[in-house]
Amino acid sequence: MRAMTRGVPEAGRPRKAYLLLGVAAVTCPCHLPLALALLGGTALAAVLREHAAAAFAVMTVVFAGSLLRGLRAWGEPDRGTPRTAGESRPPVAESNGVGGSPRPAA
Repeated sequence: MRAMTRGVPEAGRPRKAYLLLGVAAVTCPCHLPLALALLGGTALAAVLREHAAAAFAVMTVVFAGSLLRGLRAWGEPDRGTPRTAGESRPPVAESNGVGGSPRPAA
């Protein structure tokens, strides 16, 4: 597993996946009571409290959609690097300079 360096997402993971999974974390419907507590005394909290069922339904739909799309984007390779039709990603040992040539199959 590659670690993040200086706040940059690891190679091969599109930023879209990070964004969508972040939206899913914020809009998780279990966070509605927390949001109401943090927004206490504001007009937005009053509207959310008045329409709690609708807010819960909307947050559930947004959460589910962003979670599914984020997980789907997480599995896709990063499209930032164009590749030719027959070209594939190099093995990890060759791409990061660790190790020597691959061992022949025994």
